[in-house]
Amino acid sequence: MHRFPPRPRRLSSAPIWSRVVACIGFAARKFAALLADYYRLCGTVSWLNDPPCLRTIWLRRDELLRFTARSGVCRLEVRQGSVWLTETPAETDILLERGSQFALSKDRWPVIVQATEDAELTVRRQR
Repeated sequence: MHRFPPRPRRLSSAPIWSRVVACIGFAARKFAALLADYYRLCGTVSWLNDPPCLRTIWLRRDELLRFTARSGVCRLEVRQGSVWLTETPAETDILLERGSQFALSKDRWPVIVQATEDAELTVRRQR
């Protein structure tokens, strides 16, 4: 019986590089998700892909925001969830649901916003 010598292994770097690229892509996606969660948890304003006069704010349920006249906010839009809005003096309270907008008046400050469920707001500032 004649035995053939074993074939030498090919030292190709393609599988290694494809694994490295996959790991980098996985890490980048995880990092982007981590940043998004951080912004949502902290209610931090995002600046990516927003014009300078628009800001996005994430609120958890029962979280409060207080806008003063110095903040320059002129309009709120609810993208997700719902918020409870109270102007000063508190004559009426307003419940804003997904897709609704509210223009803030210039003489009724401060304005208190409370999330009745997890919410995403777009805040428009005066230029």
